[in-house]
Amino acid sequence: MLDATLSWLPNATGAVFAEDCAPVVKQERQWGGGAFYGIYATADGRHVVLGGSEHKFVKNLLHALDRNDLIAAASGPPGPAHDPAQAFLRETFATRTRDDWEAWFEGRDVCFAPLLDLHEAFSHPHTKARRMVERDAEGNLHIGLPIKFRDEPGTLNPRLPAFGEHTADVIAEARRRLGR
Repeated sequence: MLDATLSWLPNATGAVFAEDCAPVVKQERQWGGGAFYGIYATADGRHVVLGGSEHKFVKNLLHALDRNDLIAAASGPPGPAHDPAQAFLRETFATRTRDDWEAWFEGRDVCFAPLLDLHEAFSHPHTKARRMVERDAEGNLHIGLPIKFRDEPGTLNPRLPAFGEHTADVIAEARRRLGR
């Protein structure tokens, strides 16, 4: 698991590899230093997420919210310069419900999403379309296969072996490996 986790970190290794030091977490774009990479609470106690700090997304959102004065700082490098935009976004998102914001963002070119709980995520039409929830022959639900090949889709096999079903094979393999 460590190898998989480390392989997901290329965007965070700049300071480690280039400067031989740890990044200042709260000043990193994805870890709280960027106003447009963050989770914001809404009026109903739920949350929305911004996930794109490219200039066009910053401009599109702040212009729509009549805060052009924050565009330059929020388009720059992450860190303390983003604090005013983050404060504004926190205050603004807290004025409406998550569903209201989702409707408001419809058709706007901004990297936005409602933050879903696990039940909502597994019930979402996209999740179903991607076959990430499967039902077995007995009607039990299972997480689907995340890797999909065009010409050879994977097949979920949720069958559990019967008690002792593989005991003889395991013992035989152990004896083979031990040379007995």
